[in-house]
Amino acid sequence: MCDGIIIPGGCKIYCYDKFIANYAIDNDIPVLGICLGMQILGAIDSEEQVVEKIAGELKHKSTEKFSHRVKIKKDSILYNIVGSENFLVNSRHRCSITKTNKFDIVGYSDDGIIEAIERKDKRFAIGVQWHPELIFEDSVESQKIFEKFIKSCI
Repeated sequence: MCDGIIIPGGCKIYCYDKFIANYAIDNDIPVLGICLGMQILGAIDSEEQVVEKIAGELKHKSTEKFSHRVKIKKDSILYNIVGSENFLVNSRHRCSITKTNKFDIVGYSDDGIIEAIERKDKRFAIGVQWHPELIFEDSVESQKIFEKFIKSCI
């Protein structure tokens, strides 16, 4: 009944969050994980605890419109979408994932925190640690992410 699913940010992962994320991945329904939503995507394919408090050097819990840069791998789907290897994002999180099993890690902050993940074997399965919806008007990269997500849902 859904053409696509956005898993939003929040402060706690519930079992139904993982159920929905798994359902989307297993059925190749386009899915965009934002902040905690990315952490959920990163955690669904692992039995281990992969979400931890941040020990990075940058300020990741910030109210600033743009708080730090992310670097995206050039051989990634996300790079093909945004057309940029390095751009500014906002940051509202205290935790981050430390690894994934089936998702590729394709983006990092300068202090090594994982900022973006994706699955190349799905129509659209991307997680971003920042909030592209909050900087949509000022960020071409955010606009491109949502445009590609919507096109994948059609």
